[in-house]
Amino acid sequence: MKEKLFQIALLLLLLGLAPIFFFFLKKEPAPKRKFESSKKQTIKTFIFTEIRNGEKRWILKSPQATFKGKDIFLQQPILFVFSPENSTIYANEAIYNKESNFASLTDVTLKSKEFTAKTSNGTFNGKEEKFISNSTCKIVFETEYSINGKKCFIDLKSGKVIISGGVSTIIQEKAKGESK
Repeated sequence: MKEKLFQIALLLLLLGLAPIFFFFLKKEPAPKRKFESSKKQTIKTFIFTEIRNGEKRWILKSPQATFKGKDIFLQQPILFVFSPENSTIYANEAIYNKESNFASLTDVTLKSKEFTAKTSNGTFNGKEEKFISNSTCKIVFETEYSINGKKCFIDLKSGKVIISGGVSTIIQEKAKGESK
């Protein structure tokens, strides 16, 4: 009988200690970590060339570029567009989106063979090679006149310029003895 009581006591003791063993022996899952889908990467002396049908269309240069996801943040970028107009766009800052092939620019100066345009911000469409500004812009032509407007559209392939909203034109005369 003592043996039976000893076996029952031992069984009760094991059943009582079993939850404690399971608690201490249970492995905790590893903590879940969140990873950024893309980390920031900065490159010095950035150059991007758009080539279509084996022909250079435009080059985007910047002394510094920071990549974040699909966007490239550029400091003092220069954009050379190889078209009949051979235009160059200078800006203080730009954000180039690789997927849409658009660049949003601030403090922009656009120079071509026949004119210089200035605006506080604008967008370059890399696929169509067009520049659009929805802020006040001033275009000074080589033929001594300038046009101001609230919006401007410049087709860099053809050199076509459209200015709209509050348009004003200033025609300057050449000073005596001045030649072009």
